[in-house]
Amino acid sequence: MFDVTARLTYKNVPTWHRDLCRVCENIPIVLCGNKVDVKNRQVKAKQVTFHRKKNLQYYEISAKSNYNFEKPFPVPCQKACWGS
Repeated sequence: MFDVTARLTYKNVPTWHRDLCRVCENIPIVLCGNKVDVKNRQVKAKQVTFHRKKNLQYYEISAKSNYNFEKPFPVPCQKACWGS
């Protein structure tokens, strides 16, 4: 998860992904851009491309307003339970 109002958090996503994959092999991963309810957005939706390179699902969410908050959870659960 990264903060769409802080560009540095998105720049750190590749490092976080690499570190997570080193520690937890074959773990289901979903990328989320949080705080989409905030007007001062620094990372635009079209700038988010990392998930395509790694074949990850990507969701824009807001923990504050609950926008799309439930979207990311079925993906890792399905992969963990059924492997697809």
